Amino acid sequence: MTLAIIIPPRQMIHLPINAMYLASAARSMRRSVEFHDYTFETGRTKVSVDKDRNVVFIQADNSDEYNNALAVRGLLKQMKCAVFGDYCTHVNPDELTGWHYVVVGDVEEAMNSISTLSVRKGVVTGAAVTDLDKLPYPAWDYIDISKYFPSKHEAYIPIQTSRGPCNLSMAYQRVRIRTSGSVIREMCALNAKYEFKRFIISDEFVARCGNYSYFKNEIRERGFECLIK
Repeated sequence: MTLAIIIPPRQMIHLPINAMYLASAARSMRRSVEFHDYTFETGRTKVSVDKDRNVVFIQADNSDEYNNALAVRGLLKQMKCAVFGDYCTHVNPDELTGWHYVVVGDVEEAMNSISTLSVRKGVVTGAAVTDLDKLPYPAWDYIDISKYFPSKHEAYIPIQTSRGPCNLSMAYQRVRIRTSGSVIREMCALNAKYEFKRFIISDEFVARCGNYSYFKNEIRERGFECLIK
């Protein structure tokens, strides 16, 4: 399967971490990826996507972003479009009409279902990735870092340290937590490539990782700073 990933124009600027994880997972499976980030576009967005792409994944993390995703989808009428992101998780996906696919759950697994044609149309529920340490790191090389973090030495970089239930109907699912070692290795990789030293981690990780004192000592020794949110 070949795919395109689109981030629509957005008023609330935040790192498109879901799209970056999807791109990384697709690339690790040797799938051809076309990535378009229109976050900072103003006015009427001109969308250009290779017509040979099998599926176009459009991110929507909130209601405003979803409305912009709808506008982008309207420009790609002849293509199979899938909407994914936090917004799909927090509403009834059956109400999101007009899409070839509506993705809830972990988008990496949903992509697998779509690529193997086990789901031909409609709501696609990606199974929960139980071992988050096995996911490849987000694909930072697809975004313009200078736009998201103009002063990268002062910015706090978000690290996804946990994932919750896949959707509202799965609220019983436990929160999934990465190991301390995995998070530290990602921080080191980002520091080596982009010189980032400040990071944001979730309070869920702090409460549940089991060895936070070890984690705190490790990041201090490496000269990193962590903001808990």
